[in-house]
Amino acid sequence: MGRWRFQSFLNARNGRLFVGYQNRPQSQRNGPNALVPTADQRASIPASLVRPEALTLLNYYPSPNFVGNPRYNYQVPLVGSIHQDSLQVRLNQTINRRNQFAGDLRVQSSRRDNTNMFGFLDTTTSLGLNAGATWTHRLGSRAFLNLRYQFNRSSSQTNPYFAYRTDVAAKASIQGTGRDPRDWGPPTLAFANGITSLGDAVASVRHDQTGTATGISSGAAVRTI
Repeated sequence: MGRWRFQSFLNARNGRLFVGYQNRPQSQRNGPNALVPTADQRASIPASLVRPEALTLLNYYPSPNFVGNPRYNYQVPLVGSIHQDSLQVRLNQTINRRNQFAGDLRVQSSRRDNTNMFGFLDTTTSLGLNAGATWTHRLGSRAFLNLRYQFNRSSSQTNPYFAYRTDVAAKASIQGTGRDPRDWGPPTLAFANGITSLGDAVASVRHDQTGTATGISSGAAVRTI
């Protein structure tokens, strides 16, 4: 589905309303290079010396798909996707000669899919919301009262491929690891000989929220948070 946009203006008596929506799908393509264990390397160690835990993790490595380069022997085309949506609403309304109201709302969301060279598909979602309301009251020809409230909220969540799917550590009989279902992926493995590290995304959840009220009267300002 391609990018598209919608906008609408509504003019009513003593007021105006704007609504806008935009959808932006995107694709990201890349072909990372990696160095993975070869068949000879896998067979060079006697089976009696290979611990079951190591064998289980080794099976997550793909086989090489080309030769001729000592730095890498595996390449796979990967496609990631990003879907973004944004909504804007603005309202300005004159209530009477002394009172006016204005409101605004902005909502943005995104969904990101990312696959690594091991075929682990991780997802990240985020949501941002900003809303404000302003009331203006005229006290006289040169005096006024302006009250505004601003609300902001943002959240994001990353879900690794193995979360709530497969407990790799338990499957491999690895002791001493946490059992939180969000962290069920393989432990990170690093090698000194250049073999690409085995790993998955880290689960995370974040929420931030603020609210601010502002009052201005005849040029004097008071703010509370």
